[in-house]
Amino acid sequence: MGKINITSNGTYVVGDDDKIRIEVPNGGDVVLVADPDDEVEEIRVEFRGDDHSDKVTIDLSTFSEDDLEIEIKHYDPSDILNLVGAFDAHVDPDDVDKYNFSYYGSDGKLYSGTIKAKDGGEKDFTDPNPPITLNFVCFGRGTLIAVPGGRVPVEELAIGDLVLTRDHGPQRLRWIGRRQLGTLELIRAPHLRPIIVRAGAFGKGTPDRDLSLSPQHRVVIADWRAQLLFGEDELMVPIKALVNDRDIQVESNATEVEYFHLLFDRHEIVFANDLPSESLLLGKEATKGIGAEGMAEVAELFGDPLSGEIAGFNAACPIVRMRDGVVLGTR
Repeated sequence: MGKINITSNGTYVVGDDDKIRIEVPNGGDVVLVADPDDEVEEIRVEFRGDDHSDKVTIDLSTFSEDDLEIEIKHYDPSDILNLVGAFDAHVDPDDVDKYNFSYYGSDGKLYSGTIKAKDGGEKDFTDPNPPITLNFVCFGRGTLIAVPGGRVPVEELAIGDLVLTRDHGPQRLRWIGRRQLGTLELIRAPHLRPIIVRAGAFGKGTPDRDLSLSPQHRVVIADWRAQLLFGEDELMVPIKALVNDRDIQVESNATEVEYFHLLFDRHEIVFANDLPSESLLLGKEATKGIGAEGMAEVAELFGDPLSGEIAGFNAACPIVRMRDGVVLGTR
C-alpha cells in the first residue's frame, strides 16, 4: 500500500491499495487514473479540509479489475466524486453505505465496482441530503473512434491523424474542437445536456458500450424505418429525436460534459463506440456547437463556414429534421 499526498491540481497515477489524501489549498480538482502496470483492485480517497470543496474524478476506462473497490473518507456534502464511465449505478439494496456500478475497463471488458462510504454517521446514500455529491457520468470524453488498425479515445486524436470513415476509408483530421460545459452552463442551457445511448440501443453491439452525444449530433438509421417512413435506404437524424427514456436518455443529472468535434475535408460518417455517426457538418448550426472562437479557427482552414460555398460539404447521407425524426424513435 502506498500513500499519495496530493497538494496541487492535476492527474495522478494510482496503484493497488493506495491511500490518496486530497489536500489542495482552497479546494482541489484532481483526476485519478490506474497504473497500467498494476492490478488496481482497491483505492482509498480521503478528502481533507472542511473549509472548502474538492472534486475528484476517477477515469474508470483506465482500470480493469472486477469488484473494484473505492473507499472514501473525511468527505462532506460539498465534495464531489465523479466516476467517468460508470453506468447501472445504484445503492446496494443490502447496504446503504455502498454504491454499486458497472464500467468498461481499459481492455474493453465489462467489470463491476463499489464505492464504500467510511465516515461514521455520514454513510447513508439513500439520505435526501447525501454525505457527498456523486456523479456517475459517461461523457463525450472516452468515446472510442475507429482508426486504421483499432480504436482511439476521441480526446487522444490529433490534427493529421487518420480516422476510419465508412464511405472514404482512412481520412485525415483537419480540425478538432472541444467544448466543456460546467454545472452553471448546463443549468442555464438544459437543452445542451448530453444524450446517453446505451450499449445495444441500435442492435447487438451498436453501440458496443454506452455513448454520450450532444443532442443535435446525428446518427445513421439504415433499417426498415428509413425505407418505410421516408423512402430512403438510410438517413441521419439528431439523436435527441430518438430519446425514448429506455436505452436513449437525456443525462439529466450531468454536472459537466465535454463535447468533441471532428472535422474532415468533407462530411463523413465515422464509428463512435461502433455506432455510425456524423463528423462536423459546416453550416449555420455549427456556430451553436463550437462557438465563435472555434468558428474563427475553422474559417482559417476552410473559409467562411456560413457562406455555403465550401467545397465538399454536402451531407454524407439524407438528413431528417428533428420534428420529422421523432417518428423514428418507435421501433
